[in-house]
Amino acid sequence: MNEVGGVPHELLFDNLKPVVVKPRSCDEEAVISPEWLSFCAHYGTATRVCFPYRAQTKGKVERPIGAVKTFLYAHTFLDLGHLEEELARQDRAYNERVHATTGMTPAERLLLERDFLLPLPERPFAYALKLERVVSRDCFISSRGNRYSVPHAFAGRKVCLSVTPTEVHILSPQGALLSTFPRGAKGGGESRIDPEHWAGLPGAEEALRNLRRLEEMGLSPFRVEKRDLSTCEEAAYGPGGRS
Repeated sequence: MNEVGGVPHELLFDNLKPVVVKPRSCDEEAVISPEWLSFCAHYGTATRVCFPYRAQTKGKVERPIGAVKTFLYAHTFLDLGHLEEELARQDRAYNERVHATTGMTPAERLLLERDFLLPLPERPFAYALKLERVVSRDCFISSRGNRYSVPHAFAGRKVCLSVTPTEVHILSPQGALLSTFPRGAKGGGESRIDPEHWAGLPGAEEALRNLRRLEEMGLSPFRVEKRDLSTCEEAAYGPGGRS
């Protein structure tokens, strides 16, 4: 929406699972997920859902997906940066192509339609991913390749996670906030620890003291060394790997 410069009055969707809880039918309206309704309320837009098996509307939704699939299947990407560069190039080419129905390029059409868009809000929508986790016996939960400590009273029990782009909030099943940590990078192998989570446990103070000493020596037991798969093959099959 930021690149377009505004918000459409209405968004048309097929029965996309993150948006539609229960599909629309001839007798009943679709049931929209609460999270998506919050997003729409923030931007002031409305959601319209296609009737199942109705090609006149579903085609409008599915047509752009073909361009995305063609782009992904026809390319090999070296890394995320390369993907973003190729996607930007493809996006420019797509928006400069004359559309058979309108006789205009999408870029030209946007210039005509931009005045009819709703204004963007001052702040972007603050989303949070809702998850459930079972706390391990050593009082940790895992999320996206990182570990976060939880009060020892919840070991072996389920807790709820609210994950934002910058933070991880851990809550009890009843919704009480247990702890908040800065969110680790995906697959970072980090362990975020609050020593108070082990307070009162026999031997906890000494264990945390030893942990600090190991971390100072660069020997944290919570960080797993990442190695290339060729290292594993060499260990299993000898120099040169699998023949």
